[in-house]
Amino acid sequence: MNLSYINKESFESLRSIEINPLHKNKIFSDLCRINILYMICNAGSGHIGSSFSSIDVMSWVMGEISNKEENVYFFSSKGHDAPAMYCAMISLGQLNFSLIDKLRKIDGLPGHPDINTPNIFTNTGSLGMGISKAKGIIKSNRLKNKNCKVFVMTGDGELQEGQIWESMTRLVQEKMEELVILVDSNKFQSDRKVSTTSDLKDLEGKFKSFGLNTVRCDGNDVEEFSKAFNSVSKQNEPSVIILDTVKGSGVSFMEGAKLNDDEFYQFHSGSIDHETYNKSIKELTEGLNKYIDSNNIDYSFNFSNKEVKNKKKINNGGENLINAYSKALIREASHNEKIIALDGDLILDTGLIEFEKKFPNRFFECGIAEQDMVSQAGSFAKEGYIPFVHSFSSFLTSRPNEQIYNNSTEKTKIVYVGSLAGLLPGGPGHSHQAVRDIASMSGIPNLEMIQPLNEIETALAVKYAINSTNNIYIRLCSLPIDLPFEYPNKNEMKRERAQ
Repeated sequence: MNLSYINKESFESLRSIEINPLHKNKIFSDLCRINILYMICNAGSGHIGSSFSSIDVMSWVMGEISNKEENVYFFSSKGHDAPAMYCAMISLGQLNFSLIDKLRKIDGLPGHPDINTPNIFTNTGSLGMGISKAKGIIKSNRLKNKNCKVFVMTGDGELQEGQIWESMTRLVQEKMEELVILVDSNKFQSDRKVSTTSDLKDLEGKFKSFGLNTVRCDGNDVEEFSKAFNSVSKQNEPSVIILDTVKGSGVSFMEGAKLNDDEFYQFHSGSIDHETYNKSIKELTEGLNKYIDSNNIDYSFNFSNKEVKNKKKINNGGENLINAYSKALIREASHNEKIIALDGDLILDTGLIEFEKKFPNRFFECGIAEQDMVSQAGSFAKEGYIPFVHSFSSFLTSRPNEQIYNNSTEKTKIVYVGSLAGLLPGGPGHSHQAVRDIASMSGIPNLEMIQPLNEIETALAVKYAINSTNNIYIRLCSLPIDLPFEYPNKNEMKRERAQ
């Protein structure tokens, strides 16, 4: 697979020419889009959609504000748009250009921001923490008698996390005029629309109810959002800029705005094949050249090329525990009407798409709100149902751990199913690696943990969980694997006995 990226000299040339900052931002952002695709395809995974929706504003904040003013902090709370942030930083000389080849690689750039990367201030990727972190930055600078400005990027799906709203209650009371909250409102979460998953309704009204200076604009139109930034800079109060963006903005067939409510967005995470890559680069390149020519800008850019193995994820036919779990849950639910499923905005990754289709009245989408989801499950269990509760292991076992404990004290039965368990895949970074879940769940009374080895054990684990009187935590590895030995066909799983 032949990949192309815009070389270092092209960015240096763009930074050096004297042109309208609005034109420069537009060109810079689209050049970054080309390099975002290069980085993600070279890595084999990453978040294209949210990187494309946020790159225009990121480029403006980093290129026109933090690069020219003192003591300005900028970071992304959602963290999924790390490729966009890295591309902007690399292109502005804030990171070594050679790191363009090191996304999601050892000693390179992690899948979500990490402070071991130069000029990254805080770890993110686990959602909802950004505004709280910004408050700590502001208060620290006040103690040092230093002025600062803090821009924190959030996502509209991220706003379902309870900590977001906790963090806003005292912003006006504490006169946090140094803070600007940027909401990348691209209307999508992981795979579905925000309005379908957990509708935010009057988002502008919500922020205003906290007393925040709130403006709204097109987040992919530099002329519009530059005016919004200028407007909030004149206010002596905490501000919010709701940026109406398009997920996948810049490449027509990647843009989420064109999807119907029941369609899944295809470019949230992962990589793309060679044909899709070439179509994307062609559209971006032609659009850039047309924009440069139509505005009579004396500038040209150059590509560098690299041949890489196509790393787009392919199902290799190995043991796929997520698929096996999906089939087993549907099979058991077909003759047990008490089985229900709750999801934390990960219906694709946790294998629940077919369950929702077959049992729509027994599927409950809870959005990115793990504590709320687990407490709901507690009441379902009290009413005689068998709730299966789903998210990534790193989030399911940590954020709602107190709620899980509370449920266990009620002596009901709930099945917690954590996907993406363990160290692998390591590409997303430590925020998504479940290395604490065994320890955190070990302290929960009346709970058994199961880690299936293969598809057979996964099906047996589901059956065991239904029949057990205890709470169950099923730990699923999300990577398909080939077993190096022949596994005996078993029809029963027994407690504390190797299979």
